[in-house]
Amino acid sequence: VVIDGAGFFMNNEMNDFVLKPGVPNLYGLSGTKQNLVAPDRRMVSSMSPTVVEDPEGRLFMVIGAPGGSTIITTTFQVIMNVIDHGMDIERAVAAGRIHHQWKPRMMSYERNTLPHDVVWNLRARGWTMSEGVFGGIPRWGRAQGLRVKYPDDRRAQPSRVFYGGSDPRGTGAAVGF
Repeated sequence: VVIDGAGFFMNNEMNDFVLKPGVPNLYGLSGTKQNLVAPDRRMVSSMSPTVVEDPEGRLFMVIGAPGGSTIITTTFQVIMNVIDHGMDIERAVAAGRIHHQWKPRMMSYERNTLPHDVVWNLRARGWTMSEGVFGGIPRWGRAQGLRVKYPDDRRAQPSRVFYGGSDPRGTGAAVGF
């Protein structure tokens, strides 16, 4: 449905616009006048479906997540968990999360994700630390991922194996065919 003369569809993404500069939205984001609702304007969005290739240019991983402002940190942490920490995709999407979005000077983290001394040291440096919630709301990106593995012998069958990971924070499921 499009509103005549307004230039936008009716949808559930309006929270991505700024209603008033400097006033935080549902996720604690304070926007600027450049993201105000206006005809023919697109809102800033955190949507970031991501395709990762291996060094040979083959499909390595596909990852995406809903979750407002936590989408980018969720996507990054899942990729980092697989590549840097050697986790399988299922464990990577289920791993504990932290979130910081530059402003305000607040970091949210899931229980048992950060060591107590790290939390204490960040608080001592003036950070607001919030365990288990973000902006007062327990919301985290709910990642869905696909990981592709190839055999060492290129003649082997199957030529590749797909592994799925569905975030236990949400209601998704990894299925294959």
